[in-house]
Amino acid sequence: MKLNLWSIHPRYLYDKALMGLWRTALIARDIIEGKAKEYRIKPQLYRFINHPDPVRAINTYLIIYGWRARRGAINLSKIGS
Repeated sequence: MKLNLWSIHPRYLYDKALMGLWRTALIARDIIEGKAKEYRIKPQLYRFINHPDPVRAINTYLIIYGWRARRGAINLSKIGS
């Protein structure tokens, strides 16, 4: 699986790219939490894994990219605390 966890402002992503990013970030969070054993850790995840609180870092990433939720495109209830 290719993980594309971009660090650009969401306004520069078209709708399909933003939704793909959202789904990828949810899978990345499962990998970080150890819930997705079938995936390998990819280089793009190291910035989250090396953070003092990796789960909080990926959840913050999800919140930043969840800005589209106001239009109903993304379900923010999938973001933990």
